[in-house]
Amino acid sequence: MARWFAPHNTIVCLPAIAAVVVSVVMGVTGCAPIGSSYDYTVFESELELVFSSKYRILVLIRANGQDAFDMVESETTIISPRFSPDGNMIAFYDLGVSSGLPVSSRDVSLVVSDLGWEGAPEDGFVSFSLLQFDTDHRLIVDDVIPPLWAPDGRSVFVAHNTGIEQVFLSGKREDVVADGKIRTVSITRTGDQLVYSDGANIFLLDIRARITRSILDPGFVPQFGNKYIRALALSPDEKHVVFAVGHELYVLDFTTRGVQRIHEAVNRVYWLEWSRGRDRIFFLSGREFGGRGALSPAMYETEGKFALYSMTPAGDDLHKLFSNSRLDARQAIPDLSPDDRYISLTARAGGVKEVVLVATDGSGVSVLTAGGPNCYASWRRTVEIPVR
Repeated sequence: MARWFAPHNTIVCLPAIAAVVVSVVMGVTGCAPIGSSYDYTVFESELELVFSSKYRILVLIRANGQDAFDMVESETTIISPRFSPDGNMIAFYDLGVSSGLPVSSRDVSLVVSDLGWEGAPEDGFVSFSLLQFDTDHRLIVDDVIPPLWAPDGRSVFVAHNTGIEQVFLSGKREDVVADGKIRTVSITRTGDQLVYSDGANIFLLDIRARITRSILDPGFVPQFGNKYIRALALSPDEKHVVFAVGHELYVLDFTTRGVQRIHEAVNRVYWLEWSRGRDRIFFLSGREFGGRGALSPAMYETEGKFALYSMTPAGDDLHKLFSNSRLDARQAIPDLSPDDRYISLTARAGGVKEVVLVATDGSGVSVLTAGGPNCYASWRRTVEIPVR
């Protein structure tokens, strides 16, 4: 049985400036470069984010690289942390293995940690076994969808190969979608509706009434070849959704059900986000590794790549913000900061995975960590809640 700990405040990494990085635990001096075409800087921001260090420790850190804090330490592999809306709790997946990041797992759990818990450390966690990940006896880590918090912070949605389950912190569990593999999912601000895709269509689910309706016309997504919907994002007013079919980007109007093609990327699109405060769409496109079993280690180093872009909802004013090679595009896992100023993602730096911050206005890049693997970064939606 997995065990989790809330360790004392141990510094694991300090300012990730391009010149010097000091880490008490990792013992690293110096930061591996990720490319020479960027202005490297330290972002002076009070915003915080969490990442998985060596797949065992969840670390809270400020965007300027200061005040790193070991929040959760595990005996087994933990990935995909996501803060609750109020920042008081964090949900993550425990893969039930102790040998790094596995290709497969038969013992996956959703774990929720109460960051303000003042009792015995082991009692500050609640765990839910996710047997649905074991239907084919493996968890495909590259395709895993992070836990999705309901806006009221009382439940978490878990998307998987056979649908979507709503897991309440009270212990109650309900299948809200139970008819196929989920490729991508989002939730409205009120928490009343889920917007999701099985790859072939986009669906709008009324969570309370359990009524689902498809949005796209049948046949919009080709039923042949390798084109499917991999990513989507709601507009700030929730009247539109941007989505990707392969390497093509579209905007859908929920009212008219009209669809407009706005961009064709060079490679498949794996992530989308619609700026909350600016009229911009961010997306990541790239290439996966050609196949795990058929490639030599040398080929692993050259197959994967990705690039991060910004453009208007009409598809104009395209800017490349960042790119990285020697990493499967599915492993970048971007996340937009609450103030729209930065995007966190995983990049290959000096042979290992590190967390990188990219300014959405194109002004610079910050290498936040060193001594990896460090990955699965995501932002805290509030910075007022102290970690005890």
